[in-house]
Parts: sequence; C-alpha cells; structure tokens
Amino acid sequence: MAGRALVVRLMSVAALLFCLSWAPTQVQGHGRLIQPPSRSSAWRYGFTTPPNYNDHELYCGGYSRQWSRNGGKCGPCGDPWDTPQPRLNEGGGKYGLGVIVEEWKEGQVVELGVQLTANHMGYFEFRLCPHNNPRYPVADECLDANVLKRADGSGHRYYPGPGAKKFYSNYRLPSDMTCKQCVLQWRYVCGNNWGTCENGTGMVGCGPQEEFRACADVKIKASDGTVDDKPSLIPEYPDIIKPESPDIINPESPDYNEVDVDTQKAATTTQKPTQMKGEPNHVGHIVALTLAFLLTLAVIFGFIIYFYWARDAVKGLVKHWKNSNAPQSISPSIIPPNKTSIMTISGPIGVPPPIPPRRQRSAGLPAEPMSPPPQPIRSISSPMSVTINGVQVPAGGTLSKKNPTVHSR
Repeated sequence: MAGRALVVRLMSVAALLFCLSWAPTQVQGHGRLIQPPSRSSAWRYGFTTPPNYNDHELYCGGYSRQWSRNGGKCGPCGDPWDTPQPRLNEGGGKYGLGVIVEEWKEGQVVELGVQLTANHMGYFEFRLCPHNNPRYPVADECLDANVLKRADGSGHRYYPGPGAKKFYSNYRLPSDMTCKQCVLQWRYVCGNNWGTCENGTGMVGCGPQEEFRACADVKIKASDGTVDDKPSLIPEYPDIIKPESPDIINPESPDYNEVDVDTQKAATTTQKPTQMKGEPNHVGHIVALTLAFLLTLAVIFGFIIYFYWARDAVKGLVKHWKNSNAPQSISPSIIPPNKTSIMTISGPIGVPPPIPPRRQRSAGLPAEPMSPPPQPIRSISSPMSVTINGVQVPAGGTLSKKNPTVHSR
C-alpha cells in the first residue's frame, strides 16, 4: 500500500509540474504584423524606431480586460482601451511616430504578411485609412470605411491554416485612394473560445473572442506620383491627453503633415525578412518541455514496474551479488590440530584433497618385493674366526709355510 501511495503522489506532482511549465508558453506569444511591419515591429527591420519586445502581444489588454472591463472596446492599434491618451501605438504615442515603412500605388495588389507565434484559429482583416495626421490617433470610422478585399475575390477575411508560422495573402488597394500617410490596420479575431452563436447554440468560435490589432504607416501614390495630404477625421476622445513636447508641430503649421523618411532605411521594406533579430524561439521551449515530460513519465513508469513486478527480483539479485562477493570462511573442524597455517592446495578452500589412486600392477609380472624395514644399528663384538685362503682359522692365529698349522698368537 505504501508503494502505491508513493506512485500516486509522484504522478500527481509530475502532472502539476507539466501544467505549470506549459502555462507561460501559452500566454507569451501570439502574433505580429510583419509585411509591412507595424509601428511596434519596425525596429526589427532596420528602422530607427523605439523597440517593443512585446510587439506580438497587442491584444487589447487580454480577453477579460477587453470584454469584462471595457465592454469589448479596444484601441485601433491593439492598446487597451482604458490606457491614457495618446496610447502607445497610436499617433502621438511612443511608437506612433508616423514613420512610413512602405510605398504603394493606388489600385495595386499588395502582399500582406502576419507571423503567428501561437495559432488561435479565427481570421484576419485589413483596413486602410487615408489619415494624413501622423501626430494624432486614427479614427475607427475611417478604418471601417475601407476594409480591404482579397485579390482572388474571396472576400475580406483570410483564415490562416494550422501552425505557428508566417502567413501571406494578396489584397487589392482602392483605386481612388492616395495618401501621404495612410494607416493600415491588421485585425486578428481569434476562434478558440467557447461562446453562444446567433442561433442560440454553443460552439467554439462563437461569441466574444480574443482580438489582436496592429497599425503600420504607408504611403500610396497616384500613377503620376501625386498624393492627397488632406487630414482625416480626428477621433473625439473625452480623455485625450495631447503631448506637450516641444518637438510636436502645431496642427496649424503647413509642415504638420510632413513626415521625414529620409533618415529611415527604406530599402529594407521591399524584402520579406528571413530572420528577425531578437525573436524568441518557442520551438526550443516546446521541445525541451516535451522531453522533460517524457522523462518524467519514464521515471514514474520505472517506479511502477519496480514496486509491482521487479522489486523481489531486484532484491534477490542484490542478495546473490553480496553473497558471491563476500569472503569465504573455513570451518574449524577441517583445520589439522597444532597447525598454524594451511597448505596451499589445488582444490577449493575448506575441502580436503582427493585420495590419490592406487597403482595398477601389470598382469603376469611378479610383485615387486617390499623393501625391508630399516633395522637399528647395533654394536657387535670381534669375530671368533676368519677364513683365509679357504682355511678357517681362529681370530688372532698365524699360518706357517712349512707346516700349515695354525698357531695362536
């Protein structure tokens, strides 16, 4: 039971860590306008504009802020509606400097591009306003009056396919619109929230959805190169705060609508970017998190297999390994008495040596005589007689040549 409780705890902790590790990646990035680059993204393409490292998060402050606090309202360029005027991405704001990033001709088919760092389904729309007021915000009424149509005649909306990548589509400009400073607006209405449809049924994509917006400053010329510089409607915001910086030109000055683009690197706007500087690599994060999750699963399954199937087998192997490597002890019963050391033998320690085999005798041959046992050395006396030339004489006697009579000494 203790093993099962431990496994359940490990699985719960792993699931919680996995959910928490994925949470930041789901809110970190969404999308940006890249062709032409928006006011917050122009710095990525060589323009000397203030950098906005969160240029992919212009989503009206988030779903709750847009729909619960602001009643669905959003700044025309993606700023939260309840922020002080001028908003950061609107004319007169930090990024709304009126820098022209693209030049077109009236009636031209142009390619517009968006990069999604997190795909939320839904659709894109593009609007165009001949603003000619780079120091002031653009009005929603002017933008809504000129919703661009796709060049293939399929309508206003572009539905991106799956995946977090770059999407491009061709749109046709109005044939009767020129401007010294037009505001191109990108709107991305997501489709990943559950809501109530017009027929009363519930479905993903119906009802209020999260929304992204961005603005880019472009110039549209007539065929003869002329442009219309008449200012458009300025929205009447009750809480608008007009900038008091000395470099802001008086609206009544003839140079009010003049936008200096000579110092900008306009050559870079005619090419689609191949790589953006400082762009976060979410693919690496996803791969790392996936590998960490798989490793966690492998550890959990290893614990499960150990506690339910392999624990006894592992304990047996460990015990056998300890016994095989332990030093062997010799039984005292096999040690000879009065011996302080044990002779080295060919057999294992503690086992008596084998008895040597008996010698086999050859058939038909007499047995070899046994050697007599050694006799102790005994002392003997002098001999009583000796034999000389075949004649036995007493010890100590002599033999005469003439008379071979034995004489005693």
